Amino acid sequence: MRERLGGVGELTGESADAMYRRLVRETIGAERKVIVLKQLFRKLGAPNVRRESATWLTTG
Repeated sequence: MRERLGGVGELTGESADAMYRRLVRETIGAERKVIVLKQLFRKLGAPNVRRESATWLTTG
């Protein structure tokens, strides 16, 4: 049986379980961006990566 985390947060209105799942998804998304940028850096070089990633990072 899985233990549930605390109740609903006053500020966000999400349960601790829901907040945990959301934060995990956001973290995975951020890590994925870092991996892609590292691959671009290796492939294209620093000046080109800065130009290519500037828009991509802000639009996600």
